[in-house]
Amino acid sequence: MEYGTRSFSTATDLDESISFITKIGIERIFERCRKLACHFRDGISSHPKIEVLSPENEKYASAIVTFRIKSKDNLSVPYILLHKHRTSIRGIHENDLNALRASFHIQNSLKEVDDLIALILSIASE
Repeated sequence: MEYGTRSFSTATDLDESISFITKIGIERIFERCRKLACHFRDGISSHPKIEVLSPENEKYASAIVTFRIKSKDNLSVPYILLHKHRTSIRGIHENDLNALRASFHIQNSLKEVDDLIALILSIASE
């Protein structure tokens, strides 16, 4: 027994999402997302105040890059990015990591990744 009203749009959107993924191919989607993440990692890793925590070896890389800006309260950075630049990344407070996580998706463009690189480098240089 189910209480309440079902969300018809959620069910139909799920079907469309599965069709989209099937048409493109999950491996192609993963490779594109990982390529964007590697581009981001390469773009920020040479800055002396940035420590990349994600694996460098592409064999172990995913579409997520975890990093920290040394001597910053990294948990304040997502707020700055969201409210000043309409960009969303996640602060990682678990285990006192004081880090950031950027996740890349199929709908992200290379220009968006380059814009995020520029923003992170600018914050690290402050």
